[in-house]
Amino acid sequence: MCKLGRVLLAVRPKPTARPSWINSQPLSMTLKRFIFISGSLCALLLCVGGLTEHVSLNLTTVRVAQTISTLSKTLGQSSIDQAREELVSLSQSLGDHSSSPGSISYRAAIIHSVAPLSIRTSMLEDLVNTPKNTRPLVKYWLGDAYFESSDYPRAISTWAEVGAALRLKELGHALGKAGRWQEAAAAYQASLESFGGEIKVYLDLGAVLVQLGRHDEAVQVYEQGMEIAPGNWGPYVYIGNIYRAQKDFERAQYWYNRGIKATSSEWPYIELARMAEAQGALDLAESTLRIAVRINPGNSEAWLRLGLLLRRQGICGEGIAALEKAAELTSSAPGSQYQALGDMKRDCGDPKGALRAYEAALRLSPDNDDLRRRIASIRQSLDGE
Repeated sequence: MCKLGRVLLAVRPKPTARPSWINSQPLSMTLKRFIFISGSLCALLLCVGGLTEHVSLNLTTVRVAQTISTLSKTLGQSSIDQAREELVSLSQSLGDHSSSPGSISYRAAIIHSVAPLSIRTSMLEDLVNTPKNTRPLVKYWLGDAYFESSDYPRAISTWAEVGAALRLKELGHALGKAGRWQEAAAAYQASLESFGGEIKVYLDLGAVLVQLGRHDEAVQVYEQGMEIAPGNWGPYVYIGNIYRAQKDFERAQYWYNRGIKATSSEWPYIELARMAEAQGALDLAESTLRIAVRINPGNSEAWLRLGLLLRRQGICGEGIAALEKAAELTSSAPGSQYQALGDMKRDCGDPKGALRAYEAALRLSPDNDDLRRRIASIRQSLDGE
């Protein structure tokens, strides 16, 4: 460990006079531990940044710990200027070499960790614009600040400059969940340009482009994903789904069949069966779904589709067994699986079995008024017997 690191780790922060904008209550033991650990991390940053040749030991642990402890508290708006002054004062205490790359990383680490968002962005921008800044980590943290400020375009461009692919993927996912498709597409595209081939990013970007109605671009993205992961079922199925939605069944079938040949997944069979059923080819749909459940007996969607198809054909025994299997396996929406099972038992003349299935569905989906009506109807019919 470097000399400065040993000194900083050896000196625990002691109570000192604190700025007027800090309350006068003593620090808790938990916060004292936080200060000591933070001071140690700062020491490590100084060592890694190569500052031991330039920074004198008059930058004391107490000074660092004081700034970290004060800024880690929740600050009122009236304290923002004083907080900025504290950080500027700390920066100045780095001496004549305060614009060196290691010094900048040191200051950025403190600002990123403890400065309130209202001043963090501008201070990190100042550091990024320092001529000698060669540390991409500072830009990475600036991207974090933009993200927390909901300035997504600048977060995307900043992270893209330093190849922060993981951050860009996370941002794309969050924006997609919020329905902000245009920004999500930009984040995923920047991630691909920064990092390159990861199949999930291609699949996520393709899905966002579909939401935007940019189907031709989505197909191109899926095909690019196919090049880096030819054994992944996703691109084949999703291209097929695009053409199926456009009622171009010939091309949809072509892509599903390509997926069947290129992968060992059951999903191309499931989607091919859905298309066959929609076109009235029930026998083909049934045989295709039976292949799907043989390939992966643990796929609840395959069992659900098979059970619903058998119900449509009036095949009660196998249909009920398939739906029971689907309800047993599912983890995403078990209430809907039990509701489908209840419908089938009701149609097959088993009202008591239907009631049990509906009640199980209601326990999982307690706000479902339709289920309550079905339960009430069955109970009324049973009471009348």
